[in-house]
Amino acid sequence: VTLPSGGDSKLASVDPATGKVTEYKWSEKTCPRLPCRSGPHTIALSKEGNLWLSGGSSGEVWSFDVETEKFAAHKFTLPAEFPMGSMARWRATPGEPMPAVSRESYDIKQDSKGKLWFTLYDMGILMSLDPKTGVSKQYDLPETPSVKGVAVDAQDNVWFTNYDGHKLGKRDA
Repeated sequence: VTLPSGGDSKLASVDPATGKVTEYKWSEKTCPRLPCRSGPHTIALSKEGNLWLSGGSSGEVWSFDVETEKFAAHKFTLPAEFPMGSMARWRATPGEPMPAVSRESYDIKQDSKGKLWFTLYDMGILMSLDPKTGVSKQYDLPETPSVKGVAVDAQDNVWFTNYDGHKLGKRDA
């Protein structure tokens, strides 16, 4: 499970045989001031049995190697401005910089080829990231003020929730 509270970036696991709880803290990603939402949010199992994590600081998704117990950051290119019609734009103060919370990923999944798919909630954007090459791509979603959940089906189609638009969307592979 993710434990993003208190300014720390942590995971916890439970050994089902013993009930022992172990915390894994990433000290380099501690939030310097509270309130803070820069910790991990959603976990997805990688093809190799490790973990992908959404949330994180702006412009990053994270991975956790279960064998070495090490975290790693994977950068993606952030949009330069709030998309028209996004919740982030609705709440933006003219002339103010983009708040960091609007640039955090919300949900994350991996397709059969290893590409990551994740959402930028307040921006209503679907993103992809190839962790091998570091190449990211932004998919603007028409009439989507915010986007939360993401799922990848057996044909690598990407499904997403147009959360405040009350719709389900699909990116055809």
